[in-house]
This record gives sequence, structure tokens and C-alpha cells, in this order.
Amino acid sequence: MELPNLIEAKAVSLAPPDPMFLQVDGTDNDAATVPDARVVALLQRPTAQGLREYLARLREMNLLDPPEAAEDFLALYEKARFSTTPLLELQFQDLMAAATTLLSSIDKYPASP
Repeated sequence: MELPNLIEAKAVSLAPPDPMFLQVDGTDNDAATVPDARVVALLQRPTAQGLREYLARLREMNLLDPPEAAEDFLALYEKARFSTTPLLELQFQDLMAAATTLLSSIDKYPASP
């Protein structure tokens, strides 16, 4: 149940610092701790949006490298999520490995042009 929240948290963590918190001389003023709220809003998953749609949106934003990590994870996640039987230990391990790969594939918010 927590995997979608972990994925969203990882994506939101990519938000760059808010430029309003940069000092005039160009040095940081705790900017690394204050993400750009506009980018955070783009990276958050809307409440009613399914995980498949959210990952498709991250893929469209070129935040998944490789993008195939999402499909590999979704196949295992949806099987576990919608199955009527509990996961076996090996299936759980495969799901966690796919989740780890997906989380590590979420990387680098594109720089502004």
C-alpha cells in the first residue's frame, strides 16, 4: 500500500530549489530545503489518479531512466494488488526488487530552457 507513496515522494524530491529563496549575490539561502512549489505541484500524484497513469505521466516528463522500469514494476504490482491470493515470498522479493529498480530510475528533473 505504501509503494505509490514512495514513488511519489521520490519524484517530488527531484523538485529544484525555489528561485525565490536565492540571495541576490547568487549564494544559497537554504534553497536546497525549499523546493519550487510549482514543480512540486507538477510532480505530485493527484488523489484520483491511478499508479499506472501517474507513472505514464512521469515517463512523459522524461523522469524515468530507463522507462521500461515502470512497466516491469507495474506488471508485478498490479498482479499483487489485484490478486485474490497472497504473494509467495519469492513473488514479494521480485516486487521489491522491481520497486527498487523503479525508484532508482526516477532521476533528474529536466532543467528549465
